Amino acid sequence: MVHASSLRLGLGLVLVMAVNGQDLAQRYPATLAYVEPAVGHATTTGPEHVWELTDLEIDLGSKLRVDLGRCDVVLGVHGADVLWAVAKPRGAAFLRSSLAGEGERIESIWLRFHPSRVGRLFPRVWVEGPGQAKLVTEAQRVQSWKLRGSWQTNNLAVVPYQRSLVVDLETETSRHFFHADLDAGTVAYEPSFARQPMPAATLLEEGAGAAAFDEVWRAFDREYPYFEIKDVDWPALRERWRPVAANATTAFEAAVAIGELLRPLQDPHVWVSAGEVFVPLHYRQRPLNGNYAGTLSQLAQTSDTQADLVYGQTEDGIGYIGVHRLMSQELPEAVDEALDALQDCHALIFDLRFNGGGGEGLAKEITGRFLEDSVVYGASRFRSGADHAAFGPILPRRCAPRGPWTFRAPIVVLQGQRTMSSAEAFVLMLRQVPGAVTMGDRTAGASANPRRIELDGGIAVNLPRWKALDAESQPFEDVGLAPTIELVPEPAAFHRGPDPLMAAALARLRALPEGERRPGRRDE
Repeated sequence: MVHASSLRLGLGLVLVMAVNGQDLAQRYPATLAYVEPAVGHATTTGPEHVWELTDLEIDLGSKLRVDLGRCDVVLGVHGADVLWAVAKPRGAAFLRSSLAGEGERIESIWLRFHPSRVGRLFPRVWVEGPGQAKLVTEAQRVQSWKLRGSWQTNNLAVVPYQRSLVVDLETETSRHFFHADLDAGTVAYEPSFARQPMPAATLLEEGAGAAAFDEVWRAFDREYPYFEIKDVDWPALRERWRPVAANATTAFEAAVAIGELLRPLQDPHVWVSAGEVFVPLHYRQRPLNGNYAGTLSQLAQTSDTQADLVYGQTEDGIGYIGVHRLMSQELPEAVDEALDALQDCHALIFDLRFNGGGGEGLAKEITGRFLEDSVVYGASRFRSGADHAAFGPILPRRCAPRGPWTFRAPIVVLQGQRTMSSAEAFVLMLRQVPGAVTMGDRTAGASANPRRIELDGGIAVNLPRWKALDAESQPFEDVGLAPTIELVPEPAAFHRGPDPLMAAALARLRALPEGERRPGRRDE
């Protein structure tokens, strides 16, 4: 028998003085703090982070009260810090709220909180011991669906304010999202999340999980182009994870097994989903070497085309074009509009630091406005046999001139580790433009030309297929494309004020002798 006394603090959170039980505050000491700008943290979970609770009570007054009774809680951790939790009652538990959902039966709860609150939310007196390990997969499914709605950046968990608590419930009839400010004593309800409930788990027929796994393993074994640079034992990974897929009863369970097979590849273009829910896989930290507001602040005027492109110019005639992604089919036309407006500029900054890729064909159309002759900007190779080192011929990739006139002034291309995929091909194209130099950090080093594998139960897998090469037929996967001028300021330099890379590019272009400055459009 556990003996304890309790004292309610703030919005009814309970501080418990216990004589036994597991002390989660000691097991998971908080080391992270809220910071600006936001920093995302990859989180993991496993059987060692599942705990059985004799009770879980969150008492926020009449606006929200939850008493789960005996339950299991799965913790998501980054190092020692707990950044999220999924709680699931073992018996009947009901929502009490004057805001929404009064009396509805609770199926699960998603909690987001500051790491220092783990001991208060789950006091020692309630933590009986290890919980049901089988809940890990379901917690991963909840995390994948719900993280994007609370304290995240780029689908990575952000440390919240200490005063913040998100209580996101799935009930038998709806989803209810509450956000509490524990210092102010307020609780807010966000009704929009009621339209985004957790999708129901898709059941699999017997043998379907193993069949899906085998199809993915064979496809990657035959087509994946980067085994040579990945430190993986591919047959051993099959032996380890195929039994897990074979025992899967839902599509997400099978997708998790497939994800574990593919995780060691650490490939940003590899993803696995079950219906609308993605399996959390490896995330490669790629710092952003840009401050968008600090970039535009150095221009005298700007125009947003609403087609993933912003352009403008300085008072002394240096143009700027920022292409943020390669998705909109209106993008080439928007670039044409920008060049017409910037045709008298004697130099141009082309910003690809915020660009994560999209359609390479769009990049070709844009680059064509800066070329007078067709160029080879890169190449690719595809697998040609069962041997992981067997490849077909080198296939050149070309870009041709386009448009009524060619912009011919000096160009600085800004790039960084967030410049990825087709945006890296864009960099390769712009390298071929006469007078262009690249500046900043290396690019991401991730190219794919993928195909999508569709499987039973709505499982889908993205399979990269080509080995991307630069104009000299050299691969750049995992290492990226080095800039002509390397300039890598400390991250803090991008937090506020003028963007340092933009300032460096402007300084370089302003150093051009006035006698050499000519408009970008020349009709001779």
